[in-house]
Amino acid sequence: MKGSPRPHLRDPWEYAREYLGDQAKLDDHQRYAKYCPEVFQGYMTLRQGAFMSPPGGALPLKYKELLCVAIECALMKANPPPIFHARRAIDKGATPQEMAEVVSMCIMLRGMATYRQAGRFALQAAEERAGEIGRGTEEGKAAETGPRAPILDPREYARQYFADQSILGEHERYAKYCPEVFEGFMTLRQGACMAPPGGWLPLKYKELVLVAIECAIVVPSKGHARRAIDEGATLQEVAEAVCLCIMLGGMVTYMHSGRFALQAAEERAEELASGVIRKEER
Repeated sequence: MKGSPRPHLRDPWEYAREYLGDQAKLDDHQRYAKYCPEVFQGYMTLRQGAFMSPPGGALPLKYKELLCVAIECALMKANPPPIFHARRAIDKGATPQEMAEVVSMCIMLRGMATYRQAGRFALQAAEERAGEIGRGTEEGKAAETGPRAPILDPREYARQYFADQSILGEHERYAKYCPEVFEGFMTLRQGACMAPPGGWLPLKYKELVLVAIECAIVVPSKGHARRAIDEGATLQEVAEAVCLCIMLGGMVTYMHSGRFALQAAEERAEELASGVIRKEER
């Protein structure tokens, strides 16, 4: 199904001045643009396409900014830390709780280093920005979520989550030597991937965040792309998550990961449209 018409692109300098909102950041772009103006034009054209808001784009800007935070945390961008997109996410309607879930999914897939190097700065910036505009504080949001869901037995959860027995078998290989690691990881995963009302972000967006993290670190991403479609994501939304990785991590993220995610999403959408169910999902 075709989306709404794409809006006309703006002049690169006009767009950069409005989007960046910081003369120092604009000056940094001007430094290379005076030598390679085509690179500046291409990058700002790319950025406009990746950040196109609905109805021309698919994902609301709030989720695009959260995806950018996930990508920067996955890449462990500590200098500068991922503050810019964290603050913009709050401005577009995100809450510190949603930011914390994004950071938690980075910890889940990429390790605690993502928090120490980048995630803590993103979460701090989100809290500060929410305080500045008087929205999204713990006190103000506590009543809007239900109680946290009970944590399942790690093996029961793993059997329910991993539809593919071979994947479960890979986890069992290390679990027989280090059962505490298996238990801890499955507990971590349950907390990071908790669905509303106990969690904050709908599962569709959590799966898109996981696609973005895997693409950012150039891991061939298929499983989460398929699950995103299962949770209601569209092909356009998966494509936009992939394109944000291209914007922040370069074309290598697409060639080594994003293209597989998008292909898997297309295949899953076709399966659902035709009523096909894979063997391991029966």
